[in-house]
Amino acid sequence: MQVDWIDFRKGKSPLSAFVATLGFSRASYVEFVTNEKLVTLIECHKRAFEYFGGVPEEVLKEDSSYTDFLESILKTELLARQNRSKSILTRMAGFPANKTLDNFDYDFATGMKR
Repeated sequence: MQVDWIDFRKGKSPLSAFVATLGFSRASYVEFVTNEKLVTLIECHKRAFEYFGGVPEEVLKEDSSYTDFLESILKTELLARQNRSKSILTRMAGFPANKTLDNFDYDFATGMKR
């Protein structure tokens, strides 16, 4: 997520916009405020995270190079392809149920440790 201030008015009655933009989807959150104090910045971040439904997994560094940007996108695409491939292969195998350690019933298998 990338954040920035946009100044509309200075002086007696200042007006600024806090803008938060997600790196991949480019979805944006904008909030107008009357100051750019640290407390306001933190509160704006909290409301932006609520708006987006959580905290991003990765924060973009300012002035990242084009190579870094491409590497990030390629990693995301590679992970998505690997997950799709696993899903398709699991479905094609025709297993009667999808079992993982997350949904394993340890109470049923009394001899196993968690």
